[in-house]
Amino acid sequence: MKINSTIAVVAGLVATMQLASAGNITGTVTLSGTPPAEKEITPLKDDATCGKFHPTPPTTHFYVVGANKGLGDVVVMLKGISGKSTGASSVSEPPRSS
Repeated sequence: MKINSTIAVVAGLVATMQLASAGNITGTVTLSGTPPAEKEITPLKDDATCGKFHPTPPTTHFYVVGANKGLGDVVVMLKGISGKSTGASSVSEPPRSS
């Protein structure tokens, strides 16, 4: 029984050490200047079935820019960082404005 208790304590310490070294990175990616014009999705416009649902040509949405020039749908990659992901945190994302 003493061995099981020791194993449980060691496992708990290891888990605590991993959590203690984890962290969250937060911030906002903003756009300086004017985003490039979105491009028309011409294959959709020219399609006999889908084209009739779009009175104006549909466009791409590569640059989702909010009121404070914050970019939506952004992927950030960190270089020179060792370690591995512990998964997404429970921090909720702020609402986007188009």
